[in-house]
Amino acid sequence: MLGNILVFENNEKTIFSIHRLVQMDQDVTFYFAVEAREGMEQLRKNRFDMILLCPECSGVVAERTVEQIRLLVPTPIIILSNEGRETQVLNLYNKGIDDYMIKPISTFELGARIKAIYRRSTIQRFYQEDVLKIGTHEIRLRNFTFSKNGKNISLTHTEYAILKLLASHPEKIFSKAEMCQRLWQHESDEHGSVLSVHIRRLRLKIEDNPAEPTILVTRWGIGYQIGVNETP
Repeated sequence: MLGNILVFENNEKTIFSIHRLVQMDQDVTFYFAVEAREGMEQLRKNRFDMILLCPECSGVVAERTVEQIRLLVPTPIIILSNEGRETQVLNLYNKGIDDYMIKPISTFELGARIKAIYRRSTIQRFYQEDVLKIGTHEIRLRNFTFSKNGKNISLTHTEYAILKLLASHPEKIFSKAEMCQRLWQHESDEHGSVLSVHIRRLRLKIEDNPAEPTILVTRWGIGYQIGVNETP
């Protein structure tokens, strides 16, 4: 069972080739996004087993979009591109993609690569628990949970992305503008207000005393930081 695959693509020929995979393998369901914003919204609301990303899709900036996806999920990513410049390919692999294909796409080859990556990622998920530690607490990357004193706390995709961003850079203080840019590609006052709401809700879930946070800490006049060694 290959499960659900999210596709960032607006090229009709490529979409047709991908649709042919459904005829060949009934165990896969594709969800299409014709622009980056639509795809990221689907990614925040739903869980997918794989992502096919076209750098030429509307609104997609290849390296930045891969970074944003990686903030949300560890889901395997295959790039489907019109270009194959070595520097771009290497940069994208360094950002965390799993495979790179140059168009025109062979339906049979794409199907084979999807199955190979799926098998590989399934084995990795079985043998390896991806965890980020915050002091004695843990963020479990596979199932979007925060473990506190042995108790798992479910997080939304956005809460998970916020916590993962901060925990991945424990020495760094992130401004609101920078966090909004990383999370949503926007730095407006409106998005800053939305970020504040998410942080407030996240603190209600993970802090012993949300009024005096020790995990997701405010650095007044600067921004937010993970408080690895904070005391109330």
